[in-house]
Amino acid sequence: MRSPSFLWTAWAAAAAGLLAVAGCDDADGTGTALASAEATAADSAITTTINVELARDGVLDPTKIDVATAQGRVVLRGSAPDAAARERALRIALTVSGVHRVDNHLTVEGGKS
Repeated sequence: MRSPSFLWTAWAAAAAGLLAVAGCDDADGTGTALASAEATAADSAITTTINVELARDGVLDPTKIDVATAQGRVVLRGSAPDAAARERALRIALTVSGVHRVDNHLTVEGGKS
């Protein structure tokens, strides 16, 4: 018969292997930290892409638009020169890969959203 310490070691090794295969976090949380870093990088890439596309637009002024992204949800704040530009900013954001939702809080300069 095997000793209890051998059985415990074998069980612990098997459990650790299952956790690793399942993609679960390890005891020190590095799996969670890695997933969080990847999500933050993805959100930063979304924000940057939207800002670049807004800058390419001939009417929208990206210095007047704040783009915030969290978990693929984009929030636009600031102002657009007219209602058509406000809607164009929304469409630009929606076409970026990874965007799941856009909350358009842009106001029309000299008017209301």
